[in-house]
Amino acid sequence: MHKKKHNRLAFNPRSWLQPLTCAITMALASGAQAQTCFDYTGTIENWTVPDGVTAITAEAWGAAGGDSTWATPRSGGLGAFMSGDITVTPGDSLKILVGGQGETDAVGGGGGGSFLTTSSDVPLLVAGGGGGASSDQDGVGAVTGQDGTADSLGIIAGGTGGNGGGACAGPNSGGGGGGLTTDGVSVTDGVSTNGGFGGIAFVNGGTIVPGGRLDNACDGDPAGGFGGGGSATCNTVGGGGGGGYSGGAGGPHIGMCAAPLRAGGGGGGSFNGGVNQTNTPATRSGNGQICITILASAPVPPADARPIPVASPWLLALTAAVLGLLALAWLRKRA
Repeated sequence: MHKKKHNRLAFNPRSWLQPLTCAITMALASGAQAQTCFDYTGTIENWTVPDGVTAITAEAWGAAGGDSTWATPRSGGLGAFMSGDITVTPGDSLKILVGGQGETDAVGGGGGGSFLTTSSDVPLLVAGGGGGASSDQDGVGAVTGQDGTADSLGIIAGGTGGNGGGACAGPNSGGGGGGLTTDGVSVTDGVSTNGGFGGIAFVNGGTIVPGGRLDNACDGDPAGGFGGGGSATCNTVGGGGGGGYSGGAGGPHIGMCAAPLRAGGGGGGSFNGGVNQTNTPATRSGNGQICITILASAPVPPADARPIPVASPWLLALTAAVLGLLALAWLRKRA
């Protein structure tokens, strides 16, 4: 007599377990190098250092200055790129300001710098923003050094030591870019004089400054970008200075401060408090960005000092699934 054969589903534990094993491995690997990126929002945001994290790689891109749309279009200066490995303390809150591009009109407003600081405004990484274009010349790109640059004609000095950039006192010149600690120099008084406003410093909020023309000759003036960009006016004038660790200079109007042409705004300076640095001037178009990658965690304490580990819910679920499949395979083999 022949024994009755049972119809069994083909079952290969390895073919079932391999995808689960890969999923666990990928999840653990991705957690070791988690990256968070911040785009332009027009507000200062906060990022809390996760438990156990002692070092990060921070990357920052400053924003570009606004372009000129006059008879011969001119380009705003590009923002800088700064990257470094930074030591951090678990639980600390870091401030993040992502710079905005300066507005475009007949001339351009200065681009905003991108800032990563401690909660008490100590700079960790700052990427400068580019200067706004004038109707005659391009804006100056942001630099990797700490000082902001002069305007495109080299007439007005940029800021130093974390301060805002200068500006020509003559009407219709662009405002200086804001720095970490002080605002850029304004040309307009907001009441009777046409000219750009100086960009607002990081410690003062980095808020957007409007264009400074007061005679209603245009529908809109080119504002400076969030993050310290200096503004300009809508006529054929000088560009706004870029924001940054130190602000770029505002561009003087033709005939003002001995300028033979309408000058583009200066580029903002940058700052890098990290190690293993990579710094590149004048590389970013559009708005800025900041990315943070977890680099290292705290060392594991001795066994007698370690708390009882608690598995995360997803790991418990995967473990239960693996054990269930192994049990099913064993039961089918016994049947």
